[in-house]
Amino acid sequence: MKWIILALFAGVSFANVTIDSAKKFQVIEGYGQGNMEQSTPGWYHKYGKEGVKKILDTLYTLKDGGLGLNICRYPMPAADAPGHDHMRRLPKNANKPFEYEDGKFNWEGHEDVLWLGKGAAERGAIMWASWYGVPYWLSNSGCAAGSDDGGNNLIAGKEKRFIKHVTDVLEHFRDEWDIEFDYVCPINEPEADWWKTKGGQPGCGVSVDQAIILFNELHKSLKSKKYDAKLIGYDAAYTNSTTYLDAFLKGEMRNKIDVLSCHQYITEEKALKRWATRARLNKKSLWMTEWGDWKLVKKDNETQTKQMMLYANKLHEAFEVLQANAWIMWEPSFILMGEKEGLVKRKSYWAVAHYSRHVRPGFRRVEVRYGKADPKTTAWVDKDIKKMVIVSVNDSDKDVKVRYELKGKNPKVVEIRKTGSDKNYELSAEYELKGNVLEVDMKSQSVMTIEIEAK
Repeated sequence: MKWIILALFAGVSFANVTIDSAKKFQVIEGYGQGNMEQSTPGWYHKYGKEGVKKILDTLYTLKDGGLGLNICRYPMPAADAPGHDHMRRLPKNANKPFEYEDGKFNWEGHEDVLWLGKGAAERGAIMWASWYGVPYWLSNSGCAAGSDDGGNNLIAGKEKRFIKHVTDVLEHFRDEWDIEFDYVCPINEPEADWWKTKGGQPGCGVSVDQAIILFNELHKSLKSKKYDAKLIGYDAAYTNSTTYLDAFLKGEMRNKIDVLSCHQYITEEKALKRWATRARLNKKSLWMTEWGDWKLVKKDNETQTKQMMLYANKLHEAFEVLQANAWIMWEPSFILMGEKEGLVKRKSYWAVAHYSRHVRPGFRRVEVRYGKADPKTTAWVDKDIKKMVIVSVNDSDKDVKVRYELKGKNPKVVEIRKTGSDKNYELSAEYELKGNVLEVDMKSQSVMTIEIEAK
């Protein structure tokens, strides 16, 4: 079946927006979350062992408006030097290392951070072990937050020892805690220069040459231990550049990496398209693995609406421009408010839900053409092309009437959901369907999801 949809947007200027399922792009692998333990221990101590089960359901299931995430980026704590007390981005009871000194482990007392990984795994999530930095005893500076100048902090020649640390931790998770990771990445934002001594969280600059050694050693070590995990590389900070990426993928490395990953803080459209090209040419999945807004956190409606639109625009950018197969947020606490009675969903939560609850794993993005002044729109079809999901983001200051002309076999509107300044993910019956023509009003600064299926 071939879908052709023409949408005419009134209020800005009339424009033909064409959606054609004959031209297909990336397949969605999923959505996820990962954090540096800023909120994880706090939630556990505030809501208790039973209370966090609701949080897990909210994140990793579709029950009661849950996001239906299916990827858990689990950050492994890096041991900082005794006496260091500078990682203020983390609560004092976080960042308890597993290998606190060379060859000395502590596997007790981690319940307040393990619950999230265990709960995600129990709910069927794809599990990813992520290292943000190296233990202080493997660092040049003697500090797990970074080097004195923001450069390399892993001691040259200690790459193999660090990978031993990585695989020792992976084996303990599997053998003692029944969590076997599907993916592993030993570095995070290695090309950034902000990982400095006495910083607010673990981090480590790693040169591209050192990164290649690490991934080669990790690939070899996993094979020898018969640990069936795929490699994610390399959690890039600078998505607006491909210099490090191109050097990293030289030679045999491109055959050992399964997923290319990058963050979405510093982006340029041309560079995002270069990342998409690199992934396609190297036949790799491409995951957007970290983005979140921690500034627009006030509870008033205006601030929440601004944050909601920011998330919606970032999701649209990731899927249409970067052509990402997966979108993984940093810190779900940014879209949830921790009230006394439990977590309360912010408007930004619903911006994510407009995608994650409808554009499910296995859906494929199809071509959309629209004008620069029109609502940003992506469209997706399921494997059998019997269901289409359309997500529109109207970040203009004008209300618009969206007129969809549906070309298919007896199309049926399943549901329409809207989020804006005056509503949160509301089911809307305010539309008019005449034959193959669907008209829906869309307010300024809003997100809308439409599900359509053929009878």
